[in-house]
Amino acid sequence: MTPRCGSTLLTEWLESARVFGLPAEYLNADLGSGADRWHLGSGIERWAAIVREFELPEYLRAVLRVTQSSNGVTGVKVDFGRALPVIACGGFAEIATEVKYIYLTRRDLLGQAISAHRAIITGSWSSRDPELAEPVFDLAAICGQLVSLTNQMAYWERYFALRGIQPLRLLYEEIVGDCEGTVRKVAEFLGVREAIAYGSVTTRVSQQRNAINDEWRALVLAAMQQV
Repeated sequence: MTPRCGSTLLTEWLESARVFGLPAEYLNADLGSGADRWHLGSGIERWAAIVREFELPEYLRAVLRVTQSSNGVTGVKVDFGRALPVIACGGFAEIATEVKYIYLTRRDLLGQAISAHRAIITGSWSSRDPELAEPVFDLAAICGQLVSLTNQMAYWERYFALRGIQPLRLLYEEIVGDCEGTVRKVAEFLGVREAIAYGSVTTRVSQQRNAINDEWRALVLAAMQQV
């Protein structure tokens, strides 16, 4: 994935379906969005201490064991920067018996960059998080986020190409209004055959974009006309 592409929306849908394990950001240095979120207890806390001592494969194996559903499926949400330590250890295939990739990106890269900058400034990474600071427009920072996003996408594409990986490719703009269709695609891709009660598939997050994002887009485009 890349940041600000709807990954929280997707993982919450998958979690609520009850057949995809507990997919979350287990490689985030702040485990508040991963292991601690699920109150998994001292076992995960112990492995979190181990990963800080660079025993990453053992940490991830423990996470996968604890978070999988009864069919053996679970997931790790990760951007390329946080995937690098795993790649350095030989890749996810060295940790799990069967690995498949779901690659979630966004067609509107400028909107994604604006969203990323706003989240960094305000500390609000989902609609559940309050904004801890006022959003402030910064052209250079937004352009920097755009460069970072396109670099991450290039890194993922090279990784997939060199490993012969064919991921399931999803676009934010296509999944956001199609919960059932998206979950069906993921189930088919992963070979999940258990029945899914689509009426119970839900999320606690909502779209954060508002007039501020639209105003910043107009400012960026106007500034770029001067270049």
